[in-house]
Formats: sequence, C-alpha cells, structure tokens
Amino acid sequence: MAFTILKKHFSSFRDDIGTQFVTTLIALISALAVLCCAALIQLAKLEKRWSNSLQGHITIEVPALREDGSFRSLDQVIVMSQQVREKLQAVEVIKEIKAYTKEELAALIAPWAGEEALLDNLPIPGMVSITLHSNTTTEQALPAIIKVLGTVSRDLRLDVNDRWARDIQRLASLLTLISAVIALALIFSIVMTVAGSVKARLANQAAEIDLLHLMGASDEYIIRQFQIHVLKLVSLASSGGLIVGLAVLAGIGWFLNRIELELLNNVGWSILQWTIILALPVMICLLSWFVAKITVSNALKTMP
Repeated sequence: MAFTILKKHFSSFRDDIGTQFVTTLIALISALAVLCCAALIQLAKLEKRWSNSLQGHITIEVPALREDGSFRSLDQVIVMSQQVREKLQAVEVIKEIKAYTKEELAALIAPWAGEEALLDNLPIPGMVSITLHSNTTTEQALPAIIKVLGTVSRDLRLDVNDRWARDIQRLASLLTLISAVIALALIFSIVMTVAGSVKARLANQAAEIDLLHLMGASDEYIIRQFQIHVLKLVSLASSGGLIVGLAVLAGIGWFLNRIELELLNNVGWSILQWTIILALPVMICLLSWFVAKITVSNALKTMP
C-alpha cells in the first residue's frame, strides 16, 4: 500500500516541466563532462608527445653570413655542415647526428621560395640536427658540444629545443588545470541539481511522506524510493548526454582531419580511454544515487 502511494505520486510527476528541465540539465552537464574528460585525456597525451619530440634535441645552424660580412655559398655551407657532423661523432652523449643535404634544404624552403628557386644565389643557412641519449640532459651535453663547435667555426649557432618544450609543458599544464576546474564545476553542478530536485520533490510530497510514516514505512524504504526515482531520471539523462558528447567529439575529429592540423595529428584513443569515457554515465548515476540518499536522509531527520 505504501509503495503504491509513493509510486503513483512519482509517476504523476514523470512528465512535468520540472522533471523535463532537470533531465535536460543533467543531459547537458553529462555532455560537457564527456568533452571535459576527453580534453583532459588528449591534453595529457599531447603534452607527453610534444615534450618527447622536443626534449633531447639540439639544432645547429651554419649561417650563410660570415662574421666579416661576406656570404658562404650553399656548397660551402653544406661542406661545413658535414664537418660539424664528423666532429660531433666523437661526443659520447650524442645518439644521432643529421646534417641536412642540399636537396633537403631545398625542400624546406620550397613552400616560400618555390620549387624552381636558384638555391646557389640565395643565402641559405645549413642545419645539423642532434638527438641526445635519453639519459642525458641538454645542460649536460652543451659544454662538450660547444667545445667541439669552437674547433670548426666561431659563428655557428645553437638552438636548444628544451626551451620550447618547457613553454609547451606550461601551456599544457595551464589547459589541464582549466579542464580540471571545469570538471570540478560540473561535479558540483550535478550534486546541486540532484539535491535541489530531490528537495523540491520532498517538499511537494511532504503529506504523502507523513502518511507513509503513519502506515509504518521506514525511512530506509522512503529513501530507497527516491533513489530509484533519481536513478531512472539520471540514467536516461546521462546516457543522452553521452550520445551528444560523442557526437560532438566525432564532429571535432572530422574537422581536425579536414584541416590537417599537424600539431594534433595522430590523436587516437586507447581501449582504456574509451572505457573511461563510456563509464561516465555510470559514475554520474552513482554520484546521484549517494546525493539522493544523503539529501533525503537529512530531510527526513527534520520531519516530525
């Protein structure tokens, strides 16, 4: 009898405006949670990939302009680049050395100078790329490299990519922090939405709850009925939010593939990452379940 009274009252509110609003709001929050979680996962991957691609790499520039103001020909630049490569092979901390050839330099400047550019008439600097062993820091390797370069020429220039890596790490950390703050705000929004909805329903059903108490219904029974009602509502809303969030992610992925953004290429998803994304509705339902229990329990304690 008690179950019939409460179930009938819940059913009468299933399609009311308040329930529809709460369902829509939770669905929207769930969609944002999917996007926020995806952003956190991809930012962590991108930060690691960008850092690995820059850390432990040093670029040496062989300038076309000499200290006396005269220019080196491209052939002279290539010869000096090969000299630098040969000298640096004796440095133990270096894992790999690459001196760019005339054809490779031409390919680098082709987007700006054109395919038919007369390279011999252009002051093109040479480049030597260095990759250090994974257990060697740039600070440890620089003294030996600088000493060797001094034996070749005094106007060689070093570009330490670790500075770029630090800037990228700071940017990625800032974006991760922003995403984490948004995630906390979404969690707080879910808690407040569920708690507010349950409190409104409790106030609306105060007379029925008093009647249930008179009929001998326990607080645990009443709490469980509210939890079941919240679970049904939130599971439907969070599942819809998941579908919307995945659709938005698919649209973003399609757009990134169309524009071929090099910084974000090869952004993939592992099975674990997909599991985390797909498990978000379950986590939202569990959170709502406990919020409903705490809210109804506290409210019943204040009732006569």
